[in-house]
Amino acid sequence: MALENLRIAFPEKDNKWYNTIIKKCYQFYLEEIVDFLSQYAHFDLKKVHLNNIHILDEALKEEKGVILVSGHFGSFHKLFVAMTKNGYKNIAGVSYKQNNRGAGRLFLELRKPYISNEMHKGGPSNEVKKSLQNKEILILLSDQDAGQKGIFVNFFNILSSTPSGAARYNQIMGSPLIFCSIVKTNNHHEANFERIDTANMSIEDTVQKYTSMLEQMIRKYPEQYFWLHKRWKTKPQ
Repeated sequence: MALENLRIAFPEKDNKWYNTIIKKCYQFYLEEIVDFLSQYAHFDLKKVHLNNIHILDEALKEEKGVILVSGHFGSFHKLFVAMTKNGYKNIAGVSYKQNNRGAGRLFLELRKPYISNEMHKGGPSNEVKKSLQNKEILILLSDQDAGQKGIFVNFFNILSSTPSGAARYNQIMGSPLIFCSIVKTNNHHEANFERIDTANMSIEDTVQKYTSMLEQMIRKYPEQYFWLHKRWKTKPQ
């Protein structure tokens, strides 16, 4: 799956490049899994630098909750752990419900120290609205194939089914929308926050905006993207 996705995203590259990126990607996420399962007991959170965090602080002052939109890129769990350690306790997230109940309970327990309110995709929309009404920081990783319910926007020059929840809740609730990312460079992690001005944007425009922002990061650091999901499973009708 990783090789297929890389060939779609970077058709101009050769097999040597694909194999190098896949190897680095596996190494990167193996380390991430080990740290996640150990609850970051051996990871120094001082290595995570929260750049532009004032953008989040200013958005929180509006008291409408905040939507943090991103993708399965970089050490995203470490970002949320670091935020919690820096005093941001009211973090909510929406995740896929695991088919294996045991795995679902395990992941829930492992994320509980830094995700205080975890909801599942496909659940009642009122749960998400209540989260924002309670002024929580809502994390929405919006890069996986969303089926025919998704909005088709350009991602690596391909019309791609993309989750639109971040854009819709921004419009419905008036909650600030911030794109966040985290990149590992050398022996530390750089996290960045950038507010998206959606005042004159349609939902489709907003989805395209945060999708393009993610693509820009992936092009710079392709080895830190999770290429193992079926990103282009759904085709436009």
